[in-house]
Amino acid sequence: MQKRYNYLANENGIGLVMVMMLLVVISLLAITILSVSAGQLTLATKDRSFHSSFYLAEAGLNKTVAEIYDQVDHLYALSPNEGTFFQQLDNAIMKDHELVDLSFSKQYRNDPEVNVSVSRISDENPRTYVIESVGSVNGSKRTVKTNMEVRWDKSTSIEIPDNLVAYTGILSSKQCETPQAKFAEGAQLNGDYGTSCISEGAVEFTGGSSLNGNTIYIPTEADDSIIKRNNYHNEIPPLSTNNHVLAVESIRQLFEEFPTIPSYATPDNETIGDQYNHHQVIENGNINITHYQADNYILELNNNASFQDINVSGNRRLYIDTNGVDREITVDDLNLSNGHISISNGRQLTVYVQGSITFGSGSTFNADGASEDLHIILAGANKHFTLAGAQKVNGHIFAEDASITLTASGGFDGSIITGGSKVELSGGTYNESLILAPYAEVLATVGSEVFGTIISDRLTVSGGATFTYRKVDVDHLPVPNHSGSDNVPEDAYKKGQTLEKD
Repeated sequence: MQKRYNYLANENGIGLVMVMMLLVVISLLAITILSVSAGQLTLATKDRSFHSSFYLAEAGLNKTVAEIYDQVDHLYALSPNEGTFFQQLDNAIMKDHELVDLSFSKQYRNDPEVNVSVSRISDENPRTYVIESVGSVNGSKRTVKTNMEVRWDKSTSIEIPDNLVAYTGILSSKQCETPQAKFAEGAQLNGDYGTSCISEGAVEFTGGSSLNGNTIYIPTEADDSIIKRNNYHNEIPPLSTNNHVLAVESIRQLFEEFPTIPSYATPDNETIGDQYNHHQVIENGNINITHYQADNYILELNNNASFQDINVSGNRRLYIDTNGVDREITVDDLNLSNGHISISNGRQLTVYVQGSITFGSGSTFNADGASEDLHIILAGANKHFTLAGAQKVNGHIFAEDASITLTASGGFDGSIITGGSKVELSGGTYNESLILAPYAEVLATVGSEVFGTIISDRLTVSGGATFTYRKVDVDHLPVPNHSGSDNVPEDAYKKGQTLEKD
């Protein structure tokens, strides 16, 4: 009995047991601490990646917004019209999940990524775009988005003083060949007139002509010797010295920076009719309205397009449907030997012509439409544009270097801007027209009537021709706004609130 008690009371080895138990407790505690620390590290890493992905997405969006601002500023000074402005802007900014280089450093050996999409959600003016930016790092992705509204202001750099019916010598030397302007044989000017010439006899009035205005603008270096009376006994308005009647450099710049001809996709060939009787209305980039089956053919422009030639003959008609959006087409030659082109769906069509424009018989272009619906841009040197008889165009034309001839009852309702050397008006009535031909001699005879303003190098008015001032809406002219990016309107772009996308 005593031995059993002694055995049970023996404490030898208890220290080892206690140490082992303590080690187990410490190990469990260490494992717990390590597990908690690892979890905290994982949570911290995920949290940092979660926040980093948001900041990445926001940075990509802000960079894209800044790039759009730069594009708007750049295109504002170069675009001749709303259609060109938005077409070029779309091409420059629209993208689909495009990788953005933000030059961020790696995080845990993973490269941060930002992908941005820019899409158009309206076709109106102002036009609305949605920008979505996706930031991703270490498996975390977050998306932010915003809307941006871009507005095209239709203002132009051409400013015409009230009541100015005619001005000559705008870009020529002050020491001009005389007479620079001649009014004879029943010519009438109803409005103010101005000249940049200081030479004696620069402006000549002969019997039967009259100038019914408030003033004649002359340079500060000039005096009343610039007026020559040749058997003229009517009163002449008071002379007013003014060297800044018109913005000379803005007008010069219009022609020095003539619009570049854009390039677009050419529509596929199209055949109309059946297997036994058919006609290829679009063939290798040519539109051929030259067969009875093509009469009243509708060219639907879902996008801007480039063509070789447009040929309309046989008194047939081509309808160009803009689908409710300002559209542009380019063409080498526009041949209306005997035909008609109409614009449908009520938006502006800009036609860039690189070769020639030919009208024959009683051909018309946009005869039933408003002049602001058609802009014709005629590129190249030594070109000619002629309308006669029953031919008619309702639109504005901007020619790089073309002589313009409007004779007999040929109808032109719109403005003429040309860098050519001659504009001839022989009969006809021209309403709300700006004839801007700073390098040309303008000849008006045979009872021509112009309601608007004529700006030219030289001017001869005779044969009962009449010029009457009428305010012209210059904001619808096919010329670029050369005001420069410093003068981009404050409301040209407007960014919406940045929101996270679920």
